[in-house]
Amino acid sequence: MDVATILNLIDVGEYGLPEFQRGYVWSREQVRHFMSSLYHENPVGSLLIWTTNTDADVRGDVESSAGNIKLIVDGQQRITTLYGIRRGKAPPFFRGNPNSFLNLYFNLDGAKGEEFEFYGPVKMKDNPRWVSVTRVLQEGAVKVFLESRQHDELALAKLNRLEAVQKKMFHIETITGKDLDEVVDIFNMVNSGGTKLNAADLAMAKLSARWPAARDEMEARLHKWNAAGYGFDFNWLLRGVTINVTGDARFSTLSKVDPAAFEHGLRRFEKHNNELLLQIRANLGLDHGKVLRSEFSLLVLARYLELHNGLRQGEAEVAHILYWYIHAMLWGRYSASTESRLNQDLGNLRETELADAQIAGLTGALRSERGTLHLQELDFHGSWVGNRFYPLLYLLTRVARARDLLKNIPLSMSLIGNPLELHHLFPKTHLYKAGRNRRDVNTLANFAFLTSESNRLIGASLPREYLKDCEAKNPGVLASQWIPEDPALWELDNYDAFLDTRRKLLVGAANALLDGLRKGKLPQLVQVQATTPEVQLSVRPSHITSDEEELALQECQLWMETHGLPRGEAGHELVDEASGDLLAILDLAWTDGVQPGLGQPVALLIDEDDETRYAVQQHGFRYFTDMPEFQRFVMQTALAE
Repeated sequence: MDVATILNLIDVGEYGLPEFQRGYVWSREQVRHFMSSLYHENPVGSLLIWTTNTDADVRGDVESSAGNIKLIVDGQQRITTLYGIRRGKAPPFFRGNPNSFLNLYFNLDGAKGEEFEFYGPVKMKDNPRWVSVTRVLQEGAVKVFLESRQHDELALAKLNRLEAVQKKMFHIETITGKDLDEVVDIFNMVNSGGTKLNAADLAMAKLSARWPAARDEMEARLHKWNAAGYGFDFNWLLRGVTINVTGDARFSTLSKVDPAAFEHGLRRFEKHNNELLLQIRANLGLDHGKVLRSEFSLLVLARYLELHNGLRQGEAEVAHILYWYIHAMLWGRYSASTESRLNQDLGNLRETELADAQIAGLTGALRSERGTLHLQELDFHGSWVGNRFYPLLYLLTRVARARDLLKNIPLSMSLIGNPLELHHLFPKTHLYKAGRNRRDVNTLANFAFLTSESNRLIGASLPREYLKDCEAKNPGVLASQWIPEDPALWELDNYDAFLDTRRKLLVGAANALLDGLRKGKLPQLVQVQATTPEVQLSVRPSHITSDEEELALQECQLWMETHGLPRGEAGHELVDEASGDLLAILDLAWTDGVQPGLGQPVALLIDEDDETRYAVQQHGFRYFTDMPEFQRFVMQTALAE
């Protein structure tokens, strides 16, 4: 069947897509190569069509014929590309970024293999040798040739050859008499374009066949949480509902769950997760995704709430839950072997029906693995905001009502609309001039939180220039921020001694907080109602880091988002799967490639040491050490600009 006929069949509703397929994932580079292959009459593969009954969940406006519909199982990327270029718009079943195939141009002067590029005004505006591929396919080669006022027979021949790609014949193979599970298996066997379905995709494919609204219902929940600043993803939610319904973290267990049970489980998980977010926000001050961390801990706790129909035993129960959550966060409980670790902890919940014993079992598993849950000064040696202990510093600031150095107001949850900024007690500029490296400069013991105005007023002043005045005007303010009060430690030459002393103070405060939780006592200083049944999504205070590197990373994430690409995971933990040891924290990481499912993992590392770069490389990442270099890579591959 030729291309033109296939596209017409999509328009009249004869061809659609099965719901289990991912969206459009091709990059502009792949589009260019594909069109070049068509132009040069190279083999481009066949299509696989599934003829099935109308009970199947589909994407697109598909009309049934004699009770059957036809779905494209293999060939989505190629047919979508051809449809988008020929029609100048995406097909009805499209999910993805249409900029991946729109505005493709053809160079009449181009050498073999270099004829196709996406529109660039500097190169192509008012240049008759560059023609729109969509125009050629829609209006015909002769019309485009005449309007270009060319008198080159070779150019006309090239345009005729380009127009002829619509006549390209695709061999069609048809699947009949197969159910969804069999077709999904066939898809995985024949697909070679990098979009093989993973366990989560398989589970959703089978679920969507029985409950077509499943994906939309889940996306609606994610949108609500993401609007509140919690960056949960689809697989996390699917895993959470799976655990809530089955008590098992494996996606394969969903095959035995009927749609009604899954829908009920989704509603229950949403309720439990909202309750957990509220308790963590109200009692620990962790009010957004940057400081929440250990999202998989929430899945285990949601299962605990499901087993007991919510929180029933008062303050001690909440305190013990939060004690376990903090330690699971600090020690990266689910950073490696996530599914296995989840099932270990879910097994602890199954060993007894007593709530106290269940939480004690979770905590005991962590303690037996760590040896001790008592924090040490060494734990605060980590650097940068991605460190696991960064949320603990933020938590202490919120809960203990640390005071702003200049304003002397508590930096608690009551500061709604007054965002905190990350402050370097010893300014970076002075430390870098003194020969300090990035890890020394950005170590956690050099961090404090201030209001934006105070941070601006202090600026790049050295501690000896401002701490004495702060303490004189606001007695006790240094102690509230665990800042050493010995003026000798405020000298640049004594920076290491300052850090050592402050770490002791921070460890003492952290252990005091944790000991209180372990004994069943909640912090009483954060003024937020903890009994509200829903998360208050609209009154979340902001948190901003003023460090220019952090802001640059956020700008990079925004840049990726505006180009229809994943934002990347900030502070990704690279963990040794065998030992569970933390090897490195990556500034930004795309573990599934900058286009999900295509290409190798990618990382952006700003001013990291050789040890980190080596670990990243050994784990199969392609890494970049500056923003422009990374953006050029994205433009040349994912965007092909």
